[in-house]
Amino acid sequence: MRIVAALIGAVLGVALVCAPAVVQAQAPGQVYKWVDAQGRTHYSSSKPTDPATRATEIKPPPPAPLPPPAPPKPSTTEDWPPRPAYRPVETPQVTITPSPPAPPRALSSGMNRETDAYRCALAKDVLSGAVRRWSRPTDDHDRKIAHDDIKLFCK
Repeated sequence: MRIVAALIGAVLGVALVCAPAVVQAQAPGQVYKWVDAQGRTHYSSSKPTDPATRATEIKPPPPAPLPPPAPPKPSTTEDWPPRPAYRPVETPQVTITPSPPAPPRALSSGMNRETDAYRCALAKDVLSGAVRRWSRPTDDHDRKIAHDDIKLFCK
């Protein structure tokens, strides 16, 4: 497979190198026609090497004339009256809903977690809504535990 790819690359490389020469050889005014001794007609970009052979230069035909430009489109009633440069834009009605109130500041933040004061503050935070679980909202069970903790740890 690599050999095939290398061969294709080599062929493309040679084609790219030779392409300018081929294009130059086909330039107009450089094509010659002659008949050899066997009666065969030849066309080439160079004159024959045999001095006895008479070559004639073939001139390319003149380029085809360009078509005349299309006549202007007649005006129709669709173009009249002209459209206004602007049109009024309707402003959408925006309803602003107030954001929910921020939860109260947690009392237990920054406290040593091994003290009764922390446990008391945490229970108060649970009841006020300042602290809640990530996995689920605070429910009656959480509130009951918080009430029990307040009875135990708040003095």
